[in-house]
Amino acid sequence: MYASRLSEIRPRREDVEALSHAYLERLAPGVIDSVTRIRQAGVRVTLVSGGLRPALLRLASHLGLAQSDLHAVSIEFDAAGAYVERLVDGLRLAMVLTGSRDLEALGRTPVVLGERLRHWLIGEGGA
Repeated sequence: MYASRLSEIRPRREDVEALSHAYLERLAPGVIDSVTRIRQAGVRVTLVSGGLRPALLRLASHLGLAQSDLHAVSIEFDAAGAYVERLVDGLRLAMVLTGSRDLEALGRTPVVLGERLRHWLIGEGGA
């Protein structure tokens, strides 16, 4: 569903940039201070979103988060700033490799992780 919406909307770099400004303008009062205090207390804060990563980078930076602590949908733009459909291509490849007929079926496909990747994902072996 997400990939098809991106294909329809085909956001441009400047659209995503405007969205990043809108995220900051609509922050609830005190959020930056609250996140700062939580981080100062030694708690690792991550930002996990179904939104577009390039639009959230500015917000993550204002919250004092490292780019590695932002987990969102990656999209790419060409030199002219047009959306590149690499996400769509990646989803199509995943569907072919898993034999999924649609994105819902892909979502139901079991995920099998090797031991090293499993450790990295739960933070035991990763940065």
